[in-house]
Amino acid sequence: MNIVYKGKYLIITFDSNESLFVQNWLRSPKDVTSFKKEMLIYTTLYKKYRPKNSLWLQKNYDLNLDYETQLWIEKKVNEPIVSYGNKKCALVVGDNVIPHLGVIDAFEKIKSCLAPKHFGSEDEARKWLKATNQNGEIIQNKKITFAGVDLDGNAIFKVPSENINALLKSLNDSINKDKRTDDQQEKYALLTKREQEILALLVNGKKLQEIAKLLFISVYTARTHWRNIKTKLKTDNNNLILSFFKQ
Repeated sequence: MNIVYKGKYLIITFDSNESLFVQNWLRSPKDVTSFKKEMLIYTTLYKKYRPKNSLWLQKNYDLNLDYETQLWIEKKVNEPIVSYGNKKCALVVGDNVIPHLGVIDAFEKIKSCLAPKHFGSEDEARKWLKATNQNGEIIQNKKITFAGVDLDGNAIFKVPSENINALLKSLNDSINKDKRTDDQQEKYALLTKREQEILALLVNGKKLQEIAKLLFISVYTARTHWRNIKTKLKTDNNNLILSFFKQ
């Protein structure tokens, strides 16, 4: 395995026998600019060596990325490396799980051309990368055991390493669901009681004309309330508002 790049944050090695690129974060990038520089170097080297597989070791990574940066990664990194021959991508979860959940969320939100798998150990990741069936899943033993409490009062659970992908996905979905609920409640609180009433009817498929009759108000008044709702929620996109509160 040859080192093809070593920077301030990232080291990249190439295993020609396994057709594998391994990226190991020596330390987490301090900001998005530093992160992008390393990723562009990775993409350039991927074009040169064209490995089939890519393995990211995220142990020291803890940078949270915004949606705009995630879109940049898709266009400047993910799409190019797929065109250069990438078939499989694996990520080994770092010490800080929260940024890694952001990585998972990013791939889903932007409907990435990559479908990476997430692992708790490098050994498990390498086994999956070596497997001949790209779409094959490791058979999952769903046993999760409680392993007590550490000295800081944190609960410890043991999960088979082959389940880490499903576990992270479930955890990410749960956190995002809670966040959506909090966002809904916060935005809902901005509305008056009458506006909340009208919004609820709209979400349930009622038209403004129907709402006016149900609430014994004029259509003009119903439209005014709807306009006020959109002003308070800072959007003119009707479908966006209704879909948000349907979740």
